[in-house]
Amino acid sequence: MNKQEKTFSAKLYSMFLISMLIPIIIAMLCFWIYVNRLAIRREEKNSQNILNSVAQNLELQFAGNDSIRDAFYVHKKVFQEAESLNNPGLYQYYDELTRIDIENNYIVTLTKLLHTAALDARAVVFFPASGEETAYYLGKDSAKIREISYPGYKEEPWYKAVTEEKENSYYYVSDIPEYMPNKELGEIYSYVTPLKAIDNHKILGAVKIDVSKKTLQNTLDALENSEDTGLMLMQRETVFAKSSKLGEVKEIREKQVIVGNRKYQMVTKSVPKTNLEIVYLYSRLSIYKEFAHVMIFSILIVMSGGILAFSYYRYQAKKMVSDVQKITDVVQIMENGNLEHHIEKLNHSEFERIAGAINHMTDSLKAYIEKEYILVIQQQKAEYKALQSQINPHFLYNTLNGFVALNRMGEKKILEKSIIELSRLFHYACSKQDTSRVKEELNFLEEYLKLEKLKYAERLAYLIWTDEACREKEIPKLLLQPIVENSIKHGMGDTAQPIMIQISAMYTKVKGIGSVMILTVRDNGVGFDSECIGDGESHIGIANVRTRAELYCKNVIFQCVSQAGKGTKTTFVFPEER
Repeated sequence: MNKQEKTFSAKLYSMFLISMLIPIIIAMLCFWIYVNRLAIRREEKNSQNILNSVAQNLELQFAGNDSIRDAFYVHKKVFQEAESLNNPGLYQYYDELTRIDIENNYIVTLTKLLHTAALDARAVVFFPASGEETAYYLGKDSAKIREISYPGYKEEPWYKAVTEEKENSYYYVSDIPEYMPNKELGEIYSYVTPLKAIDNHKILGAVKIDVSKKTLQNTLDALENSEDTGLMLMQRETVFAKSSKLGEVKEIREKQVIVGNRKYQMVTKSVPKTNLEIVYLYSRLSIYKEFAHVMIFSILIVMSGGILAFSYYRYQAKKMVSDVQKITDVVQIMENGNLEHHIEKLNHSEFERIAGAINHMTDSLKAYIEKEYILVIQQQKAEYKALQSQINPHFLYNTLNGFVALNRMGEKKILEKSIIELSRLFHYACSKQDTSRVKEELNFLEEYLKLEKLKYAERLAYLIWTDEACREKEIPKLLLQPIVENSIKHGMGDTAQPIMIQISAMYTKVKGIGSVMILTVRDNGVGFDSECIGDGESHIGIANVRTRAELYCKNVIFQCVSQAGKGTKTTFVFPEER
């Protein structure tokens, strides 16, 4: 290829790449931005639904605390007992039977509320404003009020919050207090509220309700077991409780919180009738993970289409450059006065018409020159020069370049056709049906593996086998494709070793279950730790297909067994009766 041909080819290729890459890049960026915003909106809506549900749940739980607090005001004798505990001198105004009745009423009323509350309340402790070291304990299983030693309780933050700082309530988490007999409850949380005189609102003391943290913790752990989301309870910008899967809270910002080494987005909602806020945490990284397969899928489509389109264009461009070079070579020879050469057969019909016209012109010119040469040599030479001046080869050369540009503009249809043909593989994936027959699913996997094999060549081998009884059975569409994709993507790992993927479908009978269909995807790749399924990016696809299978068939059996260095085996067992 000479310098002219190289320059012409470079121009054609640069025009093609610029006209193709810029629109594709813009379209891909717009698509990714749209998908990202759609995912964020969905996550925000989901977070509001979760917060509303959890807030209602917590409101019902904490209502038990309020009912115990309200008992001091609703039940006169309960208030009288608390007032007497704060001021023992009041006992002299009651006779012995009245004093015993007030105390028994206090015990029975509060014990009953401890047993009937929705939350697992364990004890009510009254800390009188007049004292310094003694509080009065009433346990869930107690039959009397017990004096307990609690030196310096007035210096505790929770006591100051409700008596000095005028808070209506205060929550905090602690280990089992020394005064509680049951030491096997684990952590508890305490609800502290002030007790005020009805007439002058003077502080008589603080009522502390100790509650097992188990019910509250179960509510905060209700989200799926993932490090990408979590729940926290906050009181005055301080973490009161959080999901057990969350690590240490290091920093809280306006809309973000740093937990461990991860950064979370924060959405808050007040818990009704409390000074607490429920906080929902979610990671932007989880959104990107969820839609990563969409982006990878679109990139693969564009790259595959672009490579094939460029290959086809390069093939056509080479033939076009060859045609133009043949024409320009003959024109340059004609320019030097040699009319013996003709343009040989060309590749494109458009250039064939140009070549035919040039050849016809050359033959006509040659015949005319020869005829005139026989008559008068000098006249022939003059006419020959005149004809030369009429047909300027340089002008013809420039015109040919114009035809090349017009031809180039017509290549978009060829590109469109190529992309449409290449997209037939995804027609099955984009159809609206939710289920498909086993034979259709396996046919799709075979086409998918053929496309992957173009990329990996001898590194990838596969075997697909199906029992005849399974072929017409229905399963969720694209159930096995993410498993096969994981086998290729993660099974190969960073090694150059080949991998064998075996896909099978069989119909058999299992004792205790009956007739079942068993779908298996097995590979001999690098494998992984089976206990890590669901952690990180590598196994989200497994969780996805498992969930889809369980939604389709409630009693489906799913198993994913893997061992490092020995490969992975994924099995679905679908009972016939479901």
